[in-house]
Amino acid sequence: TIQRSTCDSCRAASGCGHAVLSTMASTSTQIRVLMGNFNPHRLKVGQRVTIGIPENLLVAGALSAYLVPLVFALAGAMLGSYADNFMERDVVSVIGGFIGLIAGGWLVRLGQKRVGIDKFKTPVLVNLLDT
Repeated sequence: TIQRSTCDSCRAASGCGHAVLSTMASTSTQIRVLMGNFNPHRLKVGQRVTIGIPENLLVAGALSAYLVPLVFALAGAMLGSYADNFMERDVVSVIGGFIGLIAGGWLVRLGQKRVGIDKFKTPVLVNLLDT
């Protein structure tokens, strides 16, 4: 798939610096997509298709991507606030929050890698745009 931002559909994209940067940074990625009710022999390389993602997966993914690192950062900061010395407490709390944020992001990344394995959490081919 080719990842695109909303800049591709904006009318002011020709004069916008953000649109230029997004076209320079566009990348191709391979993802596993279930065929749905489509015959794989009808598909060609380069063909445009619509891919559907279950709504509950989208909400759960957004929640975990933002909430898990935040909770871990707060927990790390709270654990750091139990330092002995009052002056060191702030520094240790900030370091604990940073370590918690990194640990939460790592945990989300581990969960993201497992999503591709489960067929109920895999995107599905919905429509063929170019026939």
